[in-house]
Amino acid sequence: MMTIKLIASDLDGTLLDEHGGISERTKEAIRRAEKKGVLFTFATGRMYRSALPFAQELNLDLPLITYEGALIKTSHTQEVIRHRPLPVDLAKEIITIGDQEHLSVNVYVDDEIYVHRETEAVQDYSRMVRVPYTKVDHLQSFLEQPPTKVIYIGEEERLLRLWGELKEQFGDQAYITKSTPHFLEFTHPQATKGNGIQVLSQILNIKQEEIMAFGDNFNDLSLLRSAGLAVAMENGREELKKEADFVTSSNREDGVAQAIEQFVLSE
Repeated sequence: MMTIKLIASDLDGTLLDEHGGISERTKEAIRRAEKKGVLFTFATGRMYRSALPFAQELNLDLPLITYEGALIKTSHTQEVIRHRPLPVDLAKEIITIGDQEHLSVNVYVDDEIYVHRETEAVQDYSRMVRVPYTKVDHLQSFLEQPPTKVIYIGEEERLLRLWGELKEQFGDQAYITKSTPHFLEFTHPQATKGNGIQVLSQILNIKQEEIMAFGDNFNDLSLLRSAGLAVAMENGREELKKEADFVTSSNREDGVAQAIEQFVLSE
């Protein structure tokens, strides 16, 4: 039986239930794992400030992998371990294409959300992540420092088309991924969850085979590939399930807790 020393979990659709919270069963499983000496952290596409309240709820004292891996920052001391933002010129090009496609565009600078079109999609997003946004007149002229991330919000079919087209257009200049059907995300090429967990495991001196990772969507592929035990959620993408070592129950049925109980707590 493998020994798990670090658990890294995605948030939305994975650790968080359908109400956007962490269930009591899941909290208890994490607490019991930590008592056995197993470390627990997040690997999420969310902003740091959006992920932090969940870390505080679980009393985590580890670096959190946020913005797909673009920002790795400790939960207690707020120390930045790594920040890999997008170059300004590239970000402006991405914003322009989003505008041409009539999509809602979010830009993230210093853990703040900036938009120049105040749409219903932007408002829904702000409510979901529980972070307010700031409207500016023009994102291109506003943007003077490299943003941590840019995202498009729109219809799934259009974003899937753009995903293919823009991966060809930008090549290795950006990491482009989907975290939900309606989000297309752009980060630095090194800003992936898999890269983030590798950075963290080196700091903690933990081997790949000692890592357990949970995810549900395309942006979790690199995370699962960087773990010794890759766990996909039942509610996750089929592409992820095919790559996983194990498929647990859905986020509505405490899938993370079930897998921790099975692989960590039953030893």
